[in-house]
Order: sequence, then structure tokens, then C-alpha cells
Amino acid sequence: MSYEILIGEVPFRDSGYALMYAHLAKPVPPLGKGFAPVLDSIIAKAMAKKQEDRYQTALEFAKDFREATGFTEQQINLPQLDDLLKENLLTNAPKPIADTIASLVIARNAYQFRDRVLLTFRVLVRYVGMLTLASYLRSTNQQNNELITKTITN
Repeated sequence: MSYEILIGEVPFRDSGYALMYAHLAKPVPPLGKGFAPVLDSIIAKAMAKKQEDRYQTALEFAKDFREATGFTEQQINLPQLDDLLKENLLTNAPKPIADTIASLVIARNAYQFRDRVLLTFRVLVRYVGMLTLASYLRSTNQQNNELITKTITN
């Protein structure tokens, strides 16, 4: 499929048994002059006849393809949590907070980082809200407690 996407046509134009034979025995045709020669070897490996000669995962193929075409991600310096704080949050914070911190730590680009900062903020606001309600419930009478509990659970 990658060959067809790049070139705009299938690698073998035969039909019937000739097409089957081409897929089983013929080498993959080169992509052409407009493509880097290294791409020919990457596509040939992706379309190898023997399974053990092919890429074992799509991620391996994508990595090689990105490197060959120059589409590697730029490394940017994203803000990082202090190591001691990060470790403390990941091990001791309530699970929803620890999960959002973990997703924040693994952000790979500015867009992911921004989205995960917003998610972390939302989770923290909800957590503080739940703590506030819990404190309020402990300090009020039983009738208000039942009303608030009913409101939260519905």
C-alpha cells in the first residue's frame, strides 16, 4: 500500500497468475528518480517475500520511513517537573492526579504538553472540589449530607 501511495499506482500491473507470480517472485520495482534511493530499500523491506525479512512492526517501518524522508520530530525543550516532585506525585498522589502527571511527563511535543497541562488542571480542580464537598459534609447536619450525597451521585 505504501508503494501505491507514493507512486500512485500498484507495483505489479499483471493480472491472474502473472500477478500472483509477480508478488511471489519478482523484486519490488524502484520508486523512481524523484525519490531517495534509501526509500527503495525501505519499501523493498516492507514488501519482502519472506516474513522474517519484513519489518516486524509498523513502528519500525514508520521510524525508518521518517528518517529517510526527513520527517523526524524536532526535539523541543518542554518544561519538566523537578525529579523529586515528579517521583513523589507519581507514587503518592491519588490515582487520577498521578495518571495525569504521568501523561504530562511523557508529552512529546508542545501540543500534547498543552493539552495535558489543561487536563492536569481540570483533574486538580475536580479533586479540590471533591475535598471541599467532603469537608462540608463532615461539618453539616445529616439532612444536608443526604441532599448533597444524592446530588453528587446523580
